[in-house]
Amino acid sequence: MINFFFILTVFFAQDAHADWVKITETDTAVHYVDSNSVRKIGDIRLVWELQNLKVEKRPAVWWQEKSLLEMIWRRPMEVIFGPPEKKISFRYRSEYNCKNSTWRVSFYSSHSGPMATGKILKQVEPDYAWAYASPNTPAMNILKKVCR
Repeated sequence: MINFFFILTVFFAQDAHADWVKITETDTAVHYVDSNSVRKIGDIRLVWELQNLKVEKRPAVWWQEKSLLEMIWRRPMEVIFGPPEKKISFRYRSEYNCKNSTWRVSFYSSHSGPMATGKILKQVEPDYAWAYASPNTPAMNILKKVCR
């Protein structure tokens, strides 16, 4: 539990001084690294990352919806209950092993706004195993950047 509060403290302290550098872009997201957060421990690099999802904008009026389901079900539900909170961005603490070209996530949070703003929808300290960073992926691009 103390570890969780320590990570939260570091998480919020880093927000004020974050220097987000765009690393790569995919069809679904834009990936950033906080260049001020990179820490070296032997072959391991600890870094804060940010992922902004590319969100499809909905039409302004109901008759322009793409599907009947959107028009007759989702729109009225949003009028009654308000729009659902969608995950727009993720912020996570990653560990990269420069020697083995592997990585894992040690903490992540999902946010309702871009660039880790808005409401925090979820926070997790996963116990993920190390995974190989495949070529031509955001993980490999970030590994190359932080291991220089």
